[in-house]
Amino acid sequence: MSGARFVSTLFAGRYVEDFGLYIANSTLGVITNNFFGAHTNVGAFLAGNSSSNRFARNSFWSNRNAGILVGASGVGNRFLTNAVNGRGLTARGIQVSSAFPGNVFSNNTVIGCSTAIEISGVQSNVFWGNRVYSNNVGISFVSASAKRNRVIRNLVYRCGTGAWVTAGSNNQILNNVFYKNTGPGGVIAAAGGSNEFANNIFLSNGNVGVTNVGTGTRWSFNDVYGH
Repeated sequence: MSGARFVSTLFAGRYVEDFGLYIANSTLGVITNNFFGAHTNVGAFLAGNSSSNRFARNSFWSNRNAGILVGASGVGNRFLTNAVNGRGLTARGIQVSSAFPGNVFSNNTVIGCSTAIEISGVQSNVFWGNRVYSNNVGISFVSASAKRNRVIRNLVYRCGTGAWVTAGSNNQILNNVFYKNTGPGGVIAAAGGSNEFANNIFLSNGNVGVTNVGTGTRWSFNDVYGH
């Protein structure tokens, strides 16, 4: 599917359909101003060698497994200014499980999910300027194959834990703000290695700003205060 366009469309499942939108082998698609709501699995699933597609200004509400799932996709996809509201029913707002390098997730808003942004088997993707609040976990790295991703200038607040690096290596977490999360602002677990935290602000989180038991973590020019 090349150059497909979905504009201002209602994909409402009422918990009877697995996916609101399933896209595979697509290039240069434009998916804008749509509503994806109440699906048993995923609001929108980008799969199978799909490159240079643009998702912008879409709304995802109460999809059970994930609002947006990026699977074995290609390069150069853009996810811009989308809104995901799990309303306490969605496991993952944005789940990036096996995307190729060069995808960008920017200026999205994620609220009311178990995990707002879950980064799994993905390398060299960019997560920039997203607003994440009122989730159990803000941003999470959950796989050893999560490498060389860049998490930059995101605002993460009023979650349980701000950032949770349970695995993954050589990722960069730069210039983010983790504010008033009820648990730690950040957790780097033992399986996380050689990740970099620089120029972040950890402000008024739970009783710990950051817990680090990872190996080779590079930590510089962060501000941690008010705990």
